[in-house]
Amino acid sequence: MRRKSSIASFSALVMVALLSVTVLAANPININISRVDTSAFPAMNVEFSAWDANGIPLSGLEAGEVFLQEDGNQEFHPASLAADTAADLAVALVLDTSGSMAGQPLLDAKSAAARFLDRLGKSDQAAVLSFSSQVNTDPAAIDPALEVPFSSDLTDAYALVESLQAGGATELYNAVEKAVSWTAQLPPGHRAVLVFTDGRNEPPEVGDPEAPIKLAQQGNIPIFVIALGEDIDSAYLQRLTSETGGFYAFTPISSELSRQFNNMASLLKTVYRASYISSFTDGQAGHKLSLRIAASQGEGSVDYSLPALPLIAPTTAPSPTITTAPTAVLPTPVPTLEPTPETPPPPSLRSRILIGVGVLLALVGILLTTRRRKPKMIDKCGNCGAELPSHGPCPICGSTKRVEVKEKEGK
Repeated sequence: MRRKSSIASFSALVMVALLSVTVLAANPININISRVDTSAFPAMNVEFSAWDANGIPLSGLEAGEVFLQEDGNQEFHPASLAADTAADLAVALVLDTSGSMAGQPLLDAKSAAARFLDRLGKSDQAAVLSFSSQVNTDPAAIDPALEVPFSSDLTDAYALVESLQAGGATELYNAVEKAVSWTAQLPPGHRAVLVFTDGRNEPPEVGDPEAPIKLAQQGNIPIFVIALGEDIDSAYLQRLTSETGGFYAFTPISSELSRQFNNMASLLKTVYRASYISSFTDGQAGHKLSLRIAASQGEGSVDYSLPALPLIAPTTAPSPTITTAPTAVLPTPVPTLEPTPETPPPPSLRSRILIGVGVLLALVGILLTTRRRKPKMIDKCGNCGAELPSHGPCPICGSTKRVEVKEKEGK
């Protein structure tokens, strides 16, 4: 009975461990590196955002949960990690004002966009691009009735949002392309494009669906999307986000737009900054920096192509000037130094769980194999001590007195 209970307890522990691994794998973390500051090279500062499957930014992330890697070499933790929930942000709002937005959807969208602007600080910049028909993709062509370029003074942005009217088609491709072009003109940093739409590109033949994606990838500009209703091109909108490092949010009803815009503001305003010392010395561009997170909320990773880095020339000691004839000196033997073994990369959370399961299996195996075997009992004559058969008197002395004793080990 006791053995069955032990096996059942062990099985429960294994199931819990395996369930933990499954939950971890089913909760991916999304990561976007917005900037790598190399101004103090070889000291590097990496600015990144991280959020869960619901678009909620990670909180309480620790340096031990972040792993950095240069060109596929050994992973290491950053020297420091700090969170900023009020990070400076440059964001372009792209707002759909096509005919299908007439009525309550437009009213809710205007209110939600205004509340989004409320979340921005004095150091932030915002641009607003409302779109329906006949969008001019030239970033230098500004229609003040429909567009406000980037500025830290949000007065014109609020006024444009308040004046929005519904009508016309949905030139989604052209609108997003223009917003990305505007954003790419800003200095590198924490930049993003936030698109709101309730439809799909109309007319279908107008614009290039690949243009905004390629521009965003070239400029490292993530595109975030809030989609409303059922008449949307969800496949394309999800491509906009997944291929540029952004996040896709959907709501079937316009009354949820304020919550969606507020969540996006929290996500865009939260960044982490990690510092470390780079090992690169060749002054080349195109080195790969990988960032991986293994935390209780899940796991995720991202790669980032570094710009050209300063060349670090090897240092050599100057040759001494000899002024007198050197005295012959016997050479001193140089001790041989044992190479320092490389420290293996720290195991991920999933690896630690699997190692724990293996330890549990080993312990249970030891317990089961070392359980004390119950000794065998035999009958002996109470008079002369001879071993008795199962029935009858003693074959030696004829006594019928029996005593039960333990069988000697090894017999």
